Amino acid sequence: ILFGPPGTAKSTVCEALAERMGWDFVVIDTASFLADGLTNVASRIRYIFARLQALNDCVILFDEIEEFCLDRETPSLGMESRMLTTAMLTAINDLRRSKKSIFFLATNRLRAFDSAIIRPGRFDLQLFVGTPNLDARVVQLRSQLASVPV
Repeated sequence: ILFGPPGTAKSTVCEALAERMGWDFVVIDTASFLADGLTNVASRIRYIFARLQALNDCVILFDEIEEFCLDRETPSLGMESRMLTTAMLTAINDLRRSKKSIFFLATNRLRAFDSAIIRPGRFDLQLFVGTPNLDARVVQLRSQLASVPV
């Protein structure tokens, strides 16, 4: 799990890892689950995860999907949201057991997630990704400009 403020390159880290490993890179975001409409999110979860389990040697990024993994202990949370969280728990477990790919969860709101989603064992690590300091920004800029013709 990569968490931290917006714009700190959480997605870029995952993409760079995939490139370094020579693996495909797939991003699953909120829109992926909403493609068939709000009433069909549960079926989209099953569809998406079935396709993900068929992949080999792939880095998968779940980007800002907390709306489908909300804390089920939140009093104002409706039954549908609780059921989506439960569906996501099962789907993530199944994907983890397949051991064919590496997957990450990137979020700006770690505390919004149900504790069962972010517990040790479901994801191997929680890593805070903060805003880079000036030296790190200079290194990033030089790296990005290295391929630009002068």
